[in-house]
Amino acid sequence: MKRFVMHYSILVFSIAVLAYLFDFLCGTHLQHLLLNVDFLIDYTKRTPSFAEEFFYHAITTSIIYIVFLQFAKTKLYTLALIGFTVFSSTALYFILLAQAVRPIATTPMDVIGWLIIHVIFAMLLYRYTKPHSEKRLL
Repeated sequence: MKRFVMHYSILVFSIAVLAYLFDFLCGTHLQHLLLNVDFLIDYTKRTPSFAEEFFYHAITTSIIYIVFLQFAKTKLYTLALIGFTVFSSTALYFILLAQAVRPIATTPMDVIGWLIIHVIFAMLLYRYTKPHSEKRLL
């Protein structure tokens, strides 16, 4: 259980911290898009706090982590991880951008940053969910 909590915490914070650092260093808007929940909440009635936005991110990450812990018990693990990595690092960016109610500025650097942080997240996900019987790459 201790290992689960530690791995989950690393997954939750890694992508948020990477998005923040990329934004800080490159002037992108990844954290805003990553934590974007304006398509779930009517911003004309209330604006969610950073903590609430982060909470939704943490729930999403927990679902992904638990699903991949289950996939690790099957032969579909590699296919699922590759599919997730491709989807989260490419299509998800444009889906979230299209659903955003508040305008989010995008640049090629935003897309590159999104790709980088999601590939790193997938590598961590691999590290923390890979079946113990197989050799780990990370």
